[in-house]
Amino acid sequence: MRDKGFDFLHTDRYCENLFARYFELDDCPFPGKFELLTAFEVFEHLADPLTEIGKMFEYADSILFSTEIVPATAPGSIDDWWYFAPETGQHISFYTLKSLEYLAEKFQCNFYTNGITLHLFSKRAFNDNPLMVAPVREKFLLRKLRKWVKKLEAPPPLPRQSLLERDWAFVKNHLKN
Repeated sequence: MRDKGFDFLHTDRYCENLFARYFELDDCPFPGKFELLTAFEVFEHLADPLTEIGKMFEYADSILFSTEIVPATAPGSIDDWWYFAPETGQHISFYTLKSLEYLAEKFQCNFYTNGITLHLFSKRAFNDNPLMVAPVREKFLLRKLRKWVKKLEAPPPLPRQSLLERDWAFVKNHLKN
């Protein structure tokens, strides 16, 4: 994400940081809350989701996360759903849409989802679900028109530059000291 120009930091108490050394939460000054916390393939590993999600909200008012939704017809056994992954013993929490709605209510936030794997808890309310993709059957010209209108309404985007060069200078200076 830093290569794409996003100012991301890393934290994971269970896994050594191999790829973002010196860009960890503990290494950087923490001015307050972040705009967004991302947790990809994390929620299914939470032993105590209420406590852990509460800690996440201490860092940001919005949490973008991924986790598979339990199928509408619940699996009859561990072998009926690939996501159980009993071989590793690491997937210990599973969610339905209803359980995620309950968590959002518990944390007094809005819940948005693509209905499959991508979800957002946010204290901020959006007019439209930011995770919903336009209907697949929408006509080509209508899609183009929507894109054009959205572009007209939106403020000009800020240019994003890779943080790679700045990060390299930071790490190099850190290693010298």
